[in-house]
This record gives sequence, C-alpha cells and structure tokens, in this order.
Amino acid sequence: MHWRDATVDWDTLASVCERLKSYHHLRSALGINTSDISLYRRFIEPDENTHYANRFNFVYELQRARHLKFSDDRDRVFAFLGHFSVRSLHLLGCGLVLITADYTKTAGQSYIDVAVRILRENLAAACIVLAAVQHPSASLPSSRVQTNMSLEAWLEDEHRLPSWVPDWRRSEGIILAEPICPHRAYRGSTAKIEILEEDDLVLRVRGMEIDTIEACSRRLVSEDFYGKKIPDQLITMIEQLWHELCKKERFNLDDIYRNGQTAFFAFMQTLSNGCVQAAGHKSVP
Repeated sequence: MHWRDATVDWDTLASVCERLKSYHHLRSALGINTSDISLYRRFIEPDENTHYANRFNFVYELQRARHLKFSDDRDRVFAFLGHFSVRSLHLLGCGLVLITADYTKTAGQSYIDVAVRILRENLAAACIVLAAVQHPSASLPSSRVQTNMSLEAWLEDEHRLPSWVPDWRRSEGIILAEPICPHRAYRGSTAKIEILEEDDLVLRVRGMEIDTIEACSRRLVSEDFYGKKIPDQLITMIEQLWHELCKKERFNLDDIYRNGQTAFFAFMQTLSNGCVQAAGHKSVP
C-alpha cells in the first residue's frame, strides 16, 4: 500500500487490521475502520461452515454494499454481476441470477429487474428480498403528523420504486434476515406470490396476518447498545422502550409474556435482532 512516498507491505497491514477487529470497544471509541481492508474478500468464495457463507447469497451481497459510494447508482447492481453468488447454486443463495448490465435503463429500473427476476425464478428467496427493503424514515406512516408532507412528497416522487423492491441507494440499517439464520415460521411451505404488471408493479402475497405494528420508536443506533449512560441522563433509550412500548415500570423477571417466558426475555430477544452483527466480536460481553 502506498501513501505518498511511504509504503507498507499489504500482508503486514492486513494482519494488523485483522488483529484490531477483535478490539471492538477500541474501534468504536477511536473510530477505527478496518472493514475496507478486506474488501477483496467480497469476490472470493468463503468457507461455507462459517458465518461468511452468507456471501453465497446475491441479495445479501447487495445489502452489504449499500454503504459504499458509487459514481453511478446502477453499478450497485452491475458491479456485482461478476460475483460468485450470481452463478451459485448453494442452498443459501438465490439461484442463478441471469441479469446483464444495461446502461440504457435507470437505476430504479435496474433494481426492479433484480427483484422481479429473483422472485419469479426462486420463490424461496422471497424472504430475503423483502427483508432487504428499507424505506426512508420520513416516508413511514409511523412518523406521524410531523412528516405527513414528506410522506406526500415521497408518494409523488417519480423515481419512487414499488414498496416491495429494495432501493440499493438507501441504507437505513442492517438486514434482519441472514441466509445462515433463516426464519422458520413458514416451516416447509413455499411463498405464494404473484407479480401483477398493471399501471404499477404490484406484488400479491398470500398469507395470514398474525400481528400488526401499533407503535414505532425512533431508529436505534449503536450508542443505544454500547454507549455508557450520561450522568445527567434521566433514562436511556432501552429503558424508554421498556416503559413506553412495553408498558412496564421497572425491569423485572416476574412479568410473563404470552408464551409463558418472562417479558424481559422477550424484550431482550427482540432487541438482539438489532445488534446481531456484533455477535462475532468476542470482546463484547
């Protein structure tokens, strides 16, 4: 690696960065970013017996690249058409993704092509495709009156994609559907979906509504999990969620959730979805 007149051996740099990855608190406190060092690994098939096996999934790779900067947003898809996940028949993958780079199409059209092609060719991939959808916070109905005008503007945006198509230009957080940890609520059934090409692309999904979302907090950030409580701070975000959404006064192991286990365990289990990416950092208690 070259930095002006100075050079450092790549293996030396990579080994130091690999060591730093085990010091999660140090990296968080000092803002040390080591992820870019291993960028080349994106295009090398991983050991399928590790959590890196997620990389066999094309949608997961597009999700991991959301934070990267592209001069042309179409390349958020086209740049990965040479990735091994495109032609992988691995059980964790999306199957063959038969897409070619077409720069006569807009970024939005390219994203729609990806979603439509994968959903039509492999219904088993429906879960991760839909889990990759991330709408801007201001467009969500849960943002209430304060952002109603923003919601209207978003609905009238000609560049807006169908609500079920992942927009790879937006990055609102991590994905809560890792291929190596599939959601088994559907047991062995296959998704029953249909894409209707009317005035606008409509996704029709057959299923059963088992719950609805009545309240939504602000988006959680890493400081909500790892940051220390400020002396003058009356309540942390985690405590606020426990009080306002769960309607509990204090943390305890007495209140029972509907499945017979403690309400506190259900609360922690829900929050664990938000920090699942930290599981590999052994320095975190």
